[in-house]
Order: sequence, then C-alpha cells, then structure tokens
Amino acid sequence: MSYTYDWPQASPCSNILIYTREGSILNLLTTQRTSKVGIGRALSAGGFNEVKDMFNEVGKISEGDAETYREMHEELGEAIKQIIPYEDFHERQEYVWDFMRRVRDTIGVESVITRSLEVSQAEMDAILALSSTEEQNGKVIERFDLAKTTEDSIRARLSDFHYAHEAEATVRWFKKLQKKLGYTDPKPALRLS
Repeated sequence: MSYTYDWPQASPCSNILIYTREGSILNLLTTQRTSKVGIGRALSAGGFNEVKDMFNEVGKISEGDAETYREMHEELGEAIKQIIPYEDFHERQEYVWDFMRRVRDTIGVESVITRSLEVSQAEMDAILALSSTEEQNGKVIERFDLAKTTEDSIRARLSDFHYAHEAEATVRWFKKLQKKLGYTDPKPALRLS
C-alpha cells in the first residue's frame, strides 16, 4: 500500500527582492499591486508556482528559480527578459528564506521561498522605466542604510504590504546582508516569547 499524507501538500510559492547597493545604502524595489491581485504594496514580484504545468510531466524537473523568474516578467513586464536574461538571473539570484504559512481564512498552506537579486543602477533604472502591468501599477524604492536601519523600522515602513510575510522576508534579507558585509544592527529588536 502506498504512503498517503495526513495533510494535503502545501502550495509552493516564491518571491524576489530586487535591489541595488552603494556602500551601506540598499535601494529595494517594491510595487503597488492592482486590484486584480489584491491592493497594497508588495515585493518586486511573487506568487504561486505553476504546479499545474508539472502534473502530466512524469520525471520532469522544474527549477524553483525559473518560477520566480516567471513571476518577475508577469508582474514587472515581459521586457524584464531583455534587462535581465534568465541565465543571468539564475546565476545571480541568492536564497534568502523559506517558510510555510496558512493562507488567510482558508485551511490552505503556502510554502514560500524568498530569493534576492542585486542589480546594477542601470538595470534598476531600466526596470523602473517599465510600464505598469495587470498585476502592478507603480514602483516604489525603499532606501535602507545597513549601518543605521533597525528591524523595527523596516517592519514599520513596510506595514502597508499586502502580505506581512514579505516584510518579514525583507528583514531576513537585510540582516543577512548586514552579517555578510560586516555591519551590526544599531539597535537589535527586542522580542518577547
């Protein structure tokens, strides 16, 4: 008898933090969502992986970063493919964090992986110049200083995010870069259990 799970599998999702860095200054791209995908602000791109494409593909493997890249051109526009070709994205993207979360007002669970992509200023300028799409109708740059920004200030500045977990992913990304580049949090957040 084959094994069966007590719970349905979590739906796989991904999102991406696109940013530039100059010294200690990080410029993070965020987007304004359209009513089609829920109002509020969000990370550069993200959403459900296209699992349906795999159901009839026995033995086929689909890379998770390919799904993140697909979300990028759906949300930022097809022209992103000329700015950052998939091969460049695949090589340059970095893992940030993965987690599971319950989907609002449902019994569903999402399994989300967050990636980051550092881009040049020229690439960021080209991305900012892209037209709105069905899923985003504006772009906002958030500026953080690795030497001065605190976790709590990041959460406060991103409190308008449609999904709170994207703000948490941003904190994890920021702290990872602080550590990698030798900065320390000026005032660690106090967490009560």
